[in-house]
Amino acid sequence: MRKLKTGVSFPTISENVASYSPTSFCISLETITSRQLKEISKSEISQLPGKKILYHEIRHHIDHLSSLWGQKRILSLYEAVNSKFSMDEKEFYKMASYKILEKKLRYLDYYPEITGEANYHTPLDAWKWRITSGLRFDALGNLTKNPILFMRFWEPNNGLSLRTPISIASLLEVNAIYEETILEKNVIAQIPEGEHREKAKENFQKKMMRTIVYNQQMWEYNCALHMVSNILGISDVYEAYDVASSIATVVLNLDVNVLGKLKIDKEYMAVWGNRPENFVRELDLGFLLFNLTNNYKESYSKSKEFDLEEFLLSSNLPSEGKIINNTIASMRAIQASLNPKGYFNVFFSRQLESGLELLNMRGLDGKKQLLSDTFTSGKYIPSIVEKNATIGSGPDFYTLLNEGRINGNKMQDMNAMEWYIFSHEMYGRITEFYNVCGI
Repeated sequence: MRKLKTGVSFPTISENVASYSPTSFCISLETITSRQLKEISKSEISQLPGKKILYHEIRHHIDHLSSLWGQKRILSLYEAVNSKFSMDEKEFYKMASYKILEKKLRYLDYYPEITGEANYHTPLDAWKWRITSGLRFDALGNLTKNPILFMRFWEPNNGLSLRTPISIASLLEVNAIYEETILEKNVIAQIPEGEHREKAKENFQKKMMRTIVYNQQMWEYNCALHMVSNILGISDVYEAYDVASSIATVVLNLDVNVLGKLKIDKEYMAVWGNRPENFVRELDLGFLLFNLTNNYKESYSKSKEFDLEEFLLSSNLPSEGKIINNTIASMRAIQASLNPKGYFNVFFSRQLESGLELLNMRGLDGKKQLLSDTFTSGKYIPSIVEKNATIGSGPDFYTLLNEGRINGNKMQDMNAMEWYIFSHEMYGRITEFYNVCGI
């Protein structure tokens, strides 16, 4: 059987290279075989391209499992799957709820606007920018009170005009590319100190500027970075990704019950009216990234070094320890909400518990433990489908449904490959129902 594409994935530039599916919980490697995967861990230099691909997708997997945002999404998938198995039409709305959450991940179709082409050669070609906001539409095409955040860019010579929404995917891609920069930095550090090392660092920075940071087609990968680096005045690529990733990871773990005293610069955002409060009420992660970064700029300008506690304090947020405790309590509540009589409880509980362990290992901003240490610790084993993987067959929906009805023994667990296969069919059934809603 050929490899399966299930749900909206997080691609590394191109799904022809690799992707992570939050529906199947699997990393799909399109260019790396099982033999090459083993070699990747042995060499920093010769295997760097493959290692960057792998670590990019591993970070997506970790963010999905170990953030409060990700665990809420896992719960929504669990409820969608169980609503279909229940065959209770009153529960089918949970399938639509999952699809709506999926659509909120990215804004690929309508909101981005690109005119012209970027032409970056020197820092003089750096884009100018400003933050704007608009309103979302409901399912019938009517404007709502729910706002959406944008960054607008333009070149000094007016060759490019770009409007980008700040989506959840934007935060996830900052984290994933940060992992790539760490690998590059480690390789460059192996070069003896002197002219060659500095040249290698300079070449890497120039390459990143051309291919990622100032590439208008890569807006989903660079807009959150631009936001953080421009507000805080960071020009170094390594530092920019380091700080942006810390902030993005914190934001992925925030919930409304820790935002009661959140600082909002109402004078700065006066033109938006009550949109800032609506952003917070909707837990808009793009706005939180912007607001928290904006609050932190004065403190960062003095130290020029990211400090997690100072960052939280600048927005009137609780301490790291209190937020971690809140996040853990919320994750435990998600686990407790699984229906004792539901399907796949063991499988989903395992994903949720793995995420909780990863959060404890990596901390609120993901910097307590390097991804390389997490990956090689033996405590974290991602599900990976390599280029040459043999895809067998697995249980189908009606077989499982009938077994549950006849034996009263609801399916509780699957291994990674069984879920990889089964989730493809299950996602199709969820999407099929969603597509008829409103007709």
